[in-house]
Amino acid sequence: MVKECIVYDSSSILQSREKYRYHFNTEQGNINYHAIRAVKIGTQTDLIVEGWFNDFSVEQYEVFSGWRYNYLKVTEKYDENGLNPIIDSVRYGYSPSHLQVTKMDQWNSNGDQFCTTYKYPSDFDFSVQPTDQFAEAIVKMRDEYHMHDRLIEQHVTSKSFGYVGNLSGKLNLYRYLESQNNSEPPIVLKRELEYFPGLNSPNLFSESTISSNGEFEYDGNYLPRIHYDLYDSYGNLLQYHKEGDISVSFNYGFNNSLLITHAINATYDPTNTYSGNSLQVTRYDYYPLIGVKTITDPRNVKTKYFYDDLGRLKLRFIVIMRTCEKKYRYLYS
Repeated sequence: MVKECIVYDSSSILQSREKYRYHFNTEQGNINYHAIRAVKIGTQTDLIVEGWFNDFSVEQYEVFSGWRYNYLKVTEKYDENGLNPIIDSVRYGYSPSHLQVTKMDQWNSNGDQFCTTYKYPSDFDFSVQPTDQFAEAIVKMRDEYHMHDRLIEQHVTSKSFGYVGNLSGKLNLYRYLESQNNSEPPIVLKRELEYFPGLNSPNLFSESTISSNGEFEYDGNYLPRIHYDLYDSYGNLLQYHKEGDISVSFNYGFNNSLLITHAINATYDPTNTYSGNSLQVTRYDYYPLIGVKTITDPRNVKTKYFYDDLGRLKLRFIVIMRTCEKKYRYLYS
């Protein structure tokens, strides 16, 4: 684990220093405590009577382990003379149930203080059955798919001298995607929202929750930012658009496993026949089981990729320039 990172310039003048502190507590009762119990059986004699050891010993023991996690990071940035550091500190808090970061406190030597909280599927209390698609997706992520690291909500508050109150927020709305090909039905993003503090009440914020009637509820100051419009039955994104902006589309090949077309300013076309002067289309081709073969950008400039016998990239070639952009050499086979 990294304990300290120090950066100097070409004149050996100190530029920055980062310090990391970790928890590794294996005391019984701590969330970081893990013990694997085992039994060791040993014979004390080679004499065997009717298939049994005549004499043996039994010893019970435990193998202790723990998760070492970062709880503090301190960054020192120095001026051009390697003096007068500005110190930024970050303290991390973790959930005892899913072990994800749920709180991050930041402060610096200028007096700025910020607090960021994170909310995941396991942080929601479900006392009733979900009745809308967003609440249903959270339940499935928690109970069926064990997707404990999917971020639902992020909220930032300021405790600085100049401003105390809400700063920003982000909300991810997921939905359950019905499968049409006997594959595992995926959970996909439906919409991303951004939080803007109310002008009349900047210190008021309602954390997202599941209501008593099973609906997913969130603060009214959230505004939509990205809409994920269409997916295929494998969970591949086919089309999205930013609020009030153009659409971006994707097509997949090789049994829906690889991206073959990326089209900007175009709605999804299942026939993959995008055309028009206002479109920006990038196309991809592949060597099966090896890697990308060619990439053709919207200007119709083609980049080719070549590999050695071990499947390692050895050459990247831009066709229109007739020049080799990059060569790769490996010292060990």
